[in-house]
Amino acid sequence: MIALAQLDAGKTGRRKIHLFDSFEGLPKGSEDHDDEKLKIICGVQKSNSLEPSGALTASMDFSKSLLINKIKYPEEYFVFHKGWFQETIPNAIKKGVVRKISLLRLDGDLYESTKVCLENLWDLVVPGGVVIIDDYGCFSGCKKATNEFFSARNLKPYLHHAYPSSIRYIIKI
Repeated sequence: MIALAQLDAGKTGRRKIHLFDSFEGLPKGSEDHDDEKLKIICGVQKSNSLEPSGALTASMDFSKSLLINKIKYPEEYFVFHKGWFQETIPNAIKKGVVRKISLLRLDGDLYESTKVCLENLWDLVVPGGVVIIDDYGCFSGCKKATNEFFSARNLKPYLHHAYPSSIRYIIKI
């Protein structure tokens, strides 16, 4: 959707679009933090290491083909980061690949995935930037991670509700 909006606005190539995904589907959920719906879909992790569940997989080749061949957004403006958020996001920040973010869309479903994204990326969102949290109103782990993050920072952002979906968005001030 971001690529289509850029094309529609005639702003192709103004900004790089970073896509972070395991391309192995969702990891297994957390016994302590994620809700029953996701535990049924993904299973439950037995250790601290991330394990692929096989649920909701999308291949990198399919994603690239859709974005580059069908949508026709220039390939040089996409950066694919393959792996778990806990590994790829801190590495991208450490290498300076991701520095400033104007639009951050989080679709990690699970508690840990949402938590690591907010902890690592929130400070990079520019004032006036938008943060979209896809599963806030749908999955309790995502909501819990979001609420804990803002509470720990003593922030009280207004979570706009994109009715009728489960999506919430924040305009960072």
